[in-house]
Amino acid sequence: MSSKIFDGRALSKVILQELKQEILHTQAIKSVTSVPKLAYVYMGTNKSVLTYLGIKHRACDFLGIQAKGYQFKENAPVQEVMAQINELNQDKTLSGILIQLPLADGIDTQQVMDCIDVTKDVDGLHSMNIGKVALRGLEPLYYPCTPLGCIEILKRNNIQIQGKHAVVIGRSNLAGTPLALLLQKQNATVTICHKYTNDVSLFTKQADILAVAVGKPEFIKRNMVKPGAIVVDIGINEYNGKLVGDVHSDVAEVSSFFTPVPGGVGPMTVAMLMTNLVKSWNFSLSK
Repeated sequence: MSSKIFDGRALSKVILQELKQEILHTQAIKSVTSVPKLAYVYMGTNKSVLTYLGIKHRACDFLGIQAKGYQFKENAPVQEVMAQINELNQDKTLSGILIQLPLADGIDTQQVMDCIDVTKDVDGLHSMNIGKVALRGLEPLYYPCTPLGCIEILKRNNIQIQGKHAVVIGRSNLAGTPLALLLQKQNATVTICHKYTNDVSLFTKQADILAVAVGKPEFIKRNMVKPGAIVVDIGINEYNGKLVGDVHSDVAEVSSFFTPVPGGVGPMTVAMLMTNLVKSWNFSLSK
């Protein structure tokens, strides 16, 4: 079976171009010269963190978005970080606040996330936004970027979600759990597998849509996947000197749709962050 290999970089560029046109259109019809503004907070000098921030900064530059970073030492007290966030909350010109993870060991990440003004939570990770993802009939101000990117991938490729059996491997607060909730909102029948699940392959072989976010390189093998399944690989790992996903690349030979690593979900996460940021900016202009 020949799988369609998804090109996340190409779709991300399309979405960024759409957002650029939306910004220009909004400026024209509302006669404003303002642009979205992003503040990002991070700790330490971790190479991966700086790489991710660089990618997001380049997306901002392309859109004409003003972005400014606030760096803290790894041993900075959490009160200092939260004081900076509270100060940013008061800046009425600011469209969004991003906390680049991970934070230093010992810091309660959710406590820091919940310090953000929910109207500026463009990463969609405030408890209030996540809570509304979980409740039927309610919509958060912003959906979490990575799960939202996964749904956008499926929709833009005309992949039916409603009525399908979606299996999500992993239940992190960043990816697995909110993605399962989003798939449920799209009327999929959802199964979540985690480290206590006995015989994960029993479930993966039943999946019409298989999404994997466990942080284990090449965890899912081709014999664990139903022929013709839709496979969304959210993981990114350094393994044998290269970047690989949580799904072995051989799975592309049995699936009908496959997101590679790198170049699959990753660029879409950035595109959804920019989408949320522009949405926040539009919201502020309507006040």
